[in-house]
Amino acid sequence: MHENLFGICTQEVSEYLTAMVISLIVLYAGITSLTESIKKVINPTTPKYNLVSLIIVVVAILVKIVLGEYVKRKGKELNSSSLINSGQDAKLDSVIS
Repeated sequence: MHENLFGICTQEVSEYLTAMVISLIVLYAGITSLTESIKKVINPTTPKYNLVSLIIVVVAILVKIVLGEYVKRKGKELNSSSLINSGQDAKLDSVIS
């Protein structure tokens, strides 16, 4: 670790600052999401879906299922319970999507 003239570790300071910036970004995203959700509850609109967006969603779900199955199969080959669970989780995520 590198210390500056005041005995402060610059690596620790940069980690704290980075964590603070990330937390502010996440906080901003959460507040923005909350305000937009409240606006939609007060003034609801009917969602409009086009064919391209539906195709993209279906392809994403299929890719997630295939990826989950692949990871699960590799987990069984390697006898890795974390890979098996990760693959199962990916498949369940696709169902929720």
